[in-house]
Formats: sequence, C-alpha cells, structure tokens
Amino acid sequence: MKKLAALIFVLVLFASAPPIQSRDVDITPALSEKVINRLREKYIPMYKKYQGVESNRQVEIKTYNEKTSKLLSTENVHLIRKEYFYKKPEVEVLKYVVDGKKEKVSKYKPLKSRPGYHVFDESGDINYETRVVGYKTIAEHQCYEVDVTAKKATKMHYQGELYYRVDDLKLVFSSGSIGKISFPLKGLRADLIFDNINDLTVVSSGVISARVDIPVIFPDRRIISRIKVLKNTPIF
Repeated sequence: MKKLAALIFVLVLFASAPPIQSRDVDITPALSEKVINRLREKYIPMYKKYQGVESNRQVEIKTYNEKTSKLLSTENVHLIRKEYFYKKPEVEVLKYVVDGKKEKVSKYKPLKSRPGYHVFDESGDINYETRVVGYKTIAEHQCYEVDVTAKKATKMHYQGELYYRVDDLKLVFSSGSIGKISFPLKGLRADLIFDNINDLTVVSSGVISARVDIPVIFPDRRIISRIKVLKNTPIF
C-alpha cells in the first residue's frame, strides 16, 4: 500500500487552492488561438533548456475509510525528488514516519514511473486540445483559464484547467486529473500551485484527493495527500 500511496501523491503539493474569481468577458476563437500559440512559444524552449527540477519536499498522506470518514493512518515523508521531464525520477527518502512512529526509510517505496505527456512542449498539440475559455483572478493575479482535453485519454495524459497570468503567461495554478481513471482508482483530483525560477516553472504546493478501491486488500479508501516543497533547484 505504500507504493499505492506514492502513486497518489506524485501529482500533489501542500496548500489549499488559492481563491478564484471569474471575470465576465468573452474569449473569441482568435484570441484563444493567439494565447495558445504564445504559450507554446514560451514553454517549448523550457523543455529544451532544462532536464527537470530537483525538489526538497515534505509529504503528508492521510488515509480514510470512504464510507465512515474514519482516519486510518497518517504518513509523513521527507524526501528529495529529481523530477525529469522525459525520464523516470530519482528519489532519496530522508525520513519516514507512520502514525507518529519513525520507520526505516527503506520501507517507503516512492513511485518512479515515467512522467506523463506535457501540454505545451513540442508534442503538446499532438496529445491535447487546448483553448482559452475565460479569465480568472487567482491570488490577485489576472489569469487566462486554459481548458485541456486529451485527444486520446490515457493515464499518461492531463485533463483539466491551467491558469496563466495575463501579463507574462507564467503558470500559477492547475486543477485537474489524469486522462483516464482506471483500477484501482475510482476518482482523482489535484490542485497544484506553481512558482518560477527564472524561466523554469516549478510546483510549490498543492493538495490531491483520490478514491482507491481494491476489494478485501484496500477497500474503498479516500487518500488526501499534501506536499510542501521546501526548495526547488533546476536540473540542466
């Protein structure tokens, strides 16, 4: 089950979603196309310049009985994760605590699967339909709301909304899931908050809720995962 928990928090990071306010202005197809093209121009070079990001992070994973809402366990992990754009990550676990009891770090098994398809790299338009659907004010930033739909949804695809600042097109927030929900997942939703190191976009915090159901072994559980990133470092 530790490996399953790792699958859940790989998308995640520590804070509640920032306040979002709508702006009642129509987005024309021409404006949407213009913004999408600018996003591609901005982010394709990022995926070429950097290999990824190294993050020093703290992770909290709480598991609940979905039917009774009873808290079943709390895991706290401190780790360093080298998250690459196009290859499997490298993970060093520094500390692992389960229900207040310190465990051997070897007992925690982080997921090390290949990353999913990126929305605005060179292959983004092959994998996704993207369009600007409106404006939102997020944490005092005026943003474009970009709807992302996978052309052929799989667990490697993203599906949801991305929010980019109008003035500089920096990504500030995402709210979505994976393209295809399949066993053992019954539901998944992640809200991520982003920061920037020069021209590199990095996750700073977020929260995810996942429903997992493996009869007998892990029946109908709600897993709430939070991560707080202490430090991000670019990988060239």
